[in-house]
Amino acid sequence: MTIKNYLACKDFRKIIEDKIVNACNIKFLLRKRGILPVCISSSDLAQQTYRIFWGHEFASKIVDYIDAEQNNLKSTVLIIKPKETIENVDYIQEIVNEFINKKNISQTQYKIAYITKRNDNSGVDLKYSYNKTIKGKMSVLENKEINLDISISPINDKFKVNIKHEGMSDSKNFVNFIDKMMNNPDSTSVFKLSRIRLESLNAENKVNFFDKFGNYKHNDWFTRDITSVSLTRNIDDNDDNLDNQLDTNTLAGISSAVLNGAGLRKVSFVEDCMSKGFFFQSMRFRLEHKNLPLTLEIDVSFKQTDLKIIINKAMLTDDDGKNIKTILARNEQIGYIDYFQDIAYELYSNLIKKQMPING
Repeated sequence: MTIKNYLACKDFRKIIEDKIVNACNIKFLLRKRGILPVCISSSDLAQQTYRIFWGHEFASKIVDYIDAEQNNLKSTVLIIKPKETIENVDYIQEIVNEFINKKNISQTQYKIAYITKRNDNSGVDLKYSYNKTIKGKMSVLENKEINLDISISPINDKFKVNIKHEGMSDSKNFVNFIDKMMNNPDSTSVFKLSRIRLESLNAENKVNFFDKFGNYKHNDWFTRDITSVSLTRNIDDNDDNLDNQLDTNTLAGISSAVLNGAGLRKVSFVEDCMSKGFFFQSMRFRLEHKNLPLTLEIDVSFKQTDLKIIINKAMLTDDDGKNIKTILARNEQIGYIDYFQDIAYELYSNLIKKQMPING
């Protein structure tokens, strides 16, 4: 992200004192500029350095660290289907044409930065951007350029749209934008958009989905436990929900029921919630890698919009067996998100198929 203005001294001091950016990262950036602060605490570091005038280039690097430290990568998944399947049609090229033709849609905040058809014809990569004003933030963070990285890849007779974003709300309006772009009655699009939404599952399968994800047998991972759940009555808003308010025993019971295959309905709390019209909206799974000293906390969520896979936390295990919180490189995050995303979509699709009436 590029910052257009300079970093005010008072803002730089606040960034350090409030630990918005880790002091070690601040020292690293300072050392690259020949400044070697000798101090231990964040407050001492702030006191030593806040009077220095910082330009927009340095401010941009600082804010990049804020994004990396506070916003692990998130993804939202959609599905594109051809309206009609016609032989000998290059649907990858048709997708490219679709976005190029609509890249300058009027009355929208989104601008397409680039679109690329992969050389091996395996899909399309594109980037949208827009400017977002964040009220109440320090001046250097008020105007932020949001980038949405999108990959579109074939999956059976459909195409998976994978939107990578940083903030939880960054994809919601964009999903609606794409929905209108392709599903508008006046549209000449050769595609239609299929939403991966919790409301498409019946009451039983809203529970089965999280059961099956938690009990999935991975080659390289095993699920250690469930660390958080969110339940709601209303898909469209969060006013009437139960989020992270479960006591330790209830959460342990949910985790045990999912991981040992007994199922969530065996938990009296879940049965009680279902009888009152509540259902799971998100669940956080702690997974440990079988070959690497790596633990991930993955949120599988249907909050705000379609299916999201979010890396909530990444931890490396040291020689003493302690888990140390870490920030994974972006390409690592993408690889893990794509893997869990494919599993979630597979489970969702299988449940949808079982719901479909059998003709004849």
